[in-house]
Amino acid sequence: MCSGGYPENIETGFEIVGIDKVKTVRFLLCRSGYKGNKIVTAGGRVLNLVATGDTYEEARQKVYEDALTINFDYGFYREDIAKF
Repeated sequence: MCSGGYPENIETGFEIVGIDKVKTVRFLLCRSGYKGNKIVTAGGRVLNLVATGDTYEEARQKVYEDALTINFDYGFYREDIAKF
């Protein structure tokens, strides 16, 4: 998941919410930081979601399902990852 404006005009400092609602994937915080007790965006590529499954499609579905629960202002993600 990326910050708005990525890769050229990155917008940062926005609170990342919904991580606590992730059900089946692991998430890896990358370019993020803390503002008080809140996790906020601090760069372009903010976090990665990783899942396993019996097939690539199953793992892919898990990632995109949980991605819907995570939000931050101007955040976005590609929808073609792991699509063969």
